[in-house]
Amino acid sequence: MGDKVRKILIIVISILIALTLVFIHGNSCLSASQSSKTSGRVYNFFNKILPFIFNENFINANVIRKLAHFSEFFILGLEVSLLFILLNKFKGKEILLVLLIGIIDASIDETLQIFFERGASVIDVFIDFSGFALSTFITWTIYYLKRRIKR
Repeated sequence: MGDKVRKILIIVISILIALTLVFIHGNSCLSASQSSKTSGRVYNFFNKILPFIFNENFINANVIRKLAHFSEFFILGLEVSLLFILLNKFKGKEILLVLLIGIIDASIDETLQIFFERGASVIDVFIDFSGFALSTFITWTIYYLKRRIKR
């Protein structure tokens, strides 16, 4: 990959990270009632498509909220990992830095909720970080295997 393409990709991934952070933290700045309404709309949408899975006995609006936490941070972890790969900084200790970024941002996200009539949840920090860490692990594994195959 040429330097020009790498620089463009770094800019694109950086913009995607910024947009993802705005989305994640913007949702954390919603009041409890606004957040519940949003989760309810998502739940109702999926309940129309897959009513046999999305029902109160199997997946409810609370589960949707937890899946959203996991998914948002999964995407963020993927983006941050790709950025580090593009910067040629995706080795042993850099992976720890990526994971540290994930746990810090998950903590910030939950702390934000305190200021918007919502309670912070340690469980949500773990859910957020689990999504982030899983995507980091998957990205690192693919990157590592690709490099091994090239050699």
